[in-house]
Amino acid sequence: MAAICFGQDRKVELEIIGAKTYNDLFIRSFQLNNNPFEFAGKKINATQWTFTIPDSIVKKSLYFELKSRTPTENRIGFLGVIQGDTLIGHYINFENEEVLIRLKIEYHHTNHEVNSQYIPSLKKTITIQQWDTDYFSIDPNLNNYLIESMIDPSFGFEGYNDMQAKIKKNPNSLYYLTRLAMTTHYNKSKEDIAQLYYLFSNKMQHSYYGQIIYNNFSTFKIANVSLINCDTKMEEKIVEDPDKYTLLIFSASWCAPCRKKIPILKKIHKEMSKVLNMVYITIDDEKMLSQWEKLMHKENIPWRSLSLNNNKELQDSWDIGAIPDYILINPDWEARKINLSDENDINTLHSIIQKN
Repeated sequence: MAAICFGQDRKVELEIIGAKTYNDLFIRSFQLNNNPFEFAGKKINATQWTFTIPDSIVKKSLYFELKSRTPTENRIGFLGVIQGDTLIGHYINFENEEVLIRLKIEYHHTNHEVNSQYIPSLKKTITIQQWDTDYFSIDPNLNNYLIESMIDPSFGFEGYNDMQAKIKKNPNSLYYLTRLAMTTHYNKSKEDIAQLYYLFSNKMQHSYYGQIIYNNFSTFKIANVSLINCDTKMEEKIVEDPDKYTLLIFSASWCAPCRKKIPILKKIHKEMSKVLNMVYITIDDEKMLSQWEKLMHKENIPWRSLSLNNNKELQDSWDIGAIPDYILINPDWEARKINLSDENDINTLHSIIQKN
């Protein structure tokens, strides 16, 4: 599989078999909380089309749908035989580093479809919308997103146990991940969303929609409490500048893994100090504070250092267990736990702040 380069275009190549022809085909990208994007197809000949889509759009796309104008807008649907059953699907997507999707489809039939709703006050059923769908037979194995959407069209609206079993079976499923991102608010607690999220592979967790799911269950409100500054011995608010992001770094003088993170933290400070304030919060008790102060001077730490001073209630409310631990606070006073283990986590921190 070819490696994807940043900014590289991706392509869909479509071959149509049968009597159905089009003069105007386009592919539509559906995204979360954004209007759809459309990309016109390039007609190679009577049966072959190519669609070019920027990688920046692919990264944020829940799925893609093929459409035609003949002259009204028609949907294009797919019929595939899976385990002896003929199933229907509409959506495709690029899996991981896939740069090209090839679809060979054969015209089957056109169906007029109606979306109706019964209105009790009128005591009748009214038509909300109607459209035509051109259905094509296809080998669903040509696109993994398509085959999974055919098999599990209701994924995201199922019970927790069913979703858990399916994600465990395929922790790299882009379809399961995007569907979970679309349905996090449907009868699912934050605890359930979190447990489902952590069943996905590390790569999927760090993907664009993996981070959206993470943000959905991980944010909480935080108060601007005061702690003692280890240098001045004066009380200070944990958030000094509410117009910036604030990163709370929980550490201690005796914590070897915490000391190993100092180079990463200095890198973050150098790159992001204009938009991010960093604050060390040591959980050292009073007897060990002198050791903490020596460490801060030895490492020439340029950001503030505050003492939790055995405030167990505050430590529990922030869910601080193993250290190092990190809480990122945005200007709206929403806080979230974040990881800072490697370069991917630093990139995630960059993207969180840049996006807002």
